[in-house]
Amino acid sequence: MSLHVASLLEAPHAAAAGAPRVGFKPYLRAHVLSASRVALVGADEAHVLTGSIYAALSPLLDGTRDEDALAAALVDTAPPALISYALMWLEKRGFIERTSVGASYLSAHDRIEAGWWTRRGVSLEDASARLDAMACAVISVDAPTGVSTALRHLLAQRCAARLSADGMSIVLTGDYLDPKFQDAVVGAARESRLVLPARVGASELWIGPLVRAGDTGSFEAVTEWLAVNRPRYTSVASASGVRALAPAIGLPETDAFATAAIANIALASIVDRAPAKLDRAVITLDPWTLACQTHEIAVAGAPDSTGADTVDGVVALASSGGRTASRS
Repeated sequence: MSLHVASLLEAPHAAAAGAPRVGFKPYLRAHVLSASRVALVGADEAHVLTGSIYAALSPLLDGTRDEDALAAALVDTAPPALISYALMWLEKRGFIERTSVGASYLSAHDRIEAGWWTRRGVSLEDASARLDAMACAVISVDAPTGVSTALRHLLAQRCAARLSADGMSIVLTGDYLDPKFQDAVVGAARESRLVLPARVGASELWIGPLVRAGDTGSFEAVTEWLAVNRPRYTSVASASGVRALAPAIGLPETDAFATAAIANIALASIVDRAPAKLDRAVITLDPWTLACQTHEIAVAGAPDSTGADTVDGVVALASSGGRTASRS
């Protein structure tokens, strides 16, 4: 890096009024290796930029300058046409972004969060706006209080904590076959645009399926399959006439694991970046082994005929590595 470029880094350069600022995407960091090589590194990727123009430009692409300010900063280094071409190439490759001049300059902490959202195809500005506009309620049906309390506290930092017709309800339970839980999910679906059921306080954390706009078909398919394919529970309930619920198990650490996992999927759902197929799937997470599976649900059609074994009433599909429940 030349002394001229280094001196430009001593103070920020404001962008011209109305012009978008240019900078590397928040999940990428540039390291100038030599006068003609730059390493561009992200958590899941790495690239090498070759050319003296990239070595000169990279230290300046911190999101504080527009294209004219970059050209002015490099007036003794490169012509404006070359700078424009280099920026066009970087933008085409998805390495840089242009930010409106009205957007706040990101702190180091904000850039970490912006990198998380940007990597998932949504800007920090857009994600924050959606979360600020969302109301989120946590409903507990005999779930461990540690998880429900922590989840309410965590989500209150992002969303308004209340029921809303255009908001989200997270319904927690220790057992998907608890009739009170099933009633709570159906009731929440009448009052909230999004409903996220979850099972906590067990050996596996279950999340889903995500209920949208009152459509509880996939959720009902899960509970129907569980009722049929868990005979050890069904026989107890039939003999006694009362639904027998297992006690909660776990550690403070597994409660924290469940809280974080549910909160992350809730936030992703609010900004329309929910895991693929969550509308018709249950995600299971084992906090002991960190094994994760997505169990897809076929609401219409016949049960799978592959002859695969059943685990807790969900038919395993060898072809996908996941599990599918089918509702006739």
